[in-house]
Amino acid sequence: MKYRLSQVQSTRDDRGSFAGVGFNIVNEGGSPIVTFGYLDEAQAAKARALIEKAIVDAALIATAWAHE
Repeated sequence: MKYRLSQVQSTRDDRGSFAGVGFNIVNEGGSPIVTFGYLDEAQAAKARALIEKAIVDAALIATAWAHE
């Protein structure tokens, strides 16, 4: 399975308690697996670059609930 990163974009949580900028790790179908949110766009861009390096060879990225 290949994973991709979305671009840095506006990000909100489902409960409406967070609004900022961030990015997602998405699966082959384009569905988000995990979302990273930041209050500062520069921090989000820096983190995205680090995560991009971290996932390049990942064989599995899954949420904790996927293993229960």
